Amino acid sequence: MSFTLLNRFDGAQILRAGANIGDRDGLTDMTLLHYACKSGARGMGSTDEACRAVSWLLQHGADPYVRCRWTNMAAIHYAAYFDVAAVAAILLAATKGIGEYRLVWNHLHKRQE
Repeated sequence: MSFTLLNRFDGAQILRAGANIGDRDGLTDMTLLHYACKSGARGMGSTDEACRAVSWLLQHGADPYVRCRWTNMAAIHYAAYFDVAAVAAILLAATKGIGEYRLVWNHLHKRQE
């Protein structure tokens, strides 16, 4: 999977191609949600498309708490690491700010002050 896939995100097409919402990349162990979160980074993709992709994936059952085995990072960590606050806001709303999501959100807002 490459980032160009998420530049014009079409979740239904991904599912028709045989992928599942929770599938992991064989090389990086990242899920579609992880890729979508980082695709909004400056110079990497579009924040608007990343938000659309993240919202769609969450509505269709993507697990925001699943962690990549290589980095031990969940979706919120990718959004914070790549400084995509709009995606972090979507994740926070979806998780109702439970646990590590609240800590990361607070950290993002302190960096913007």
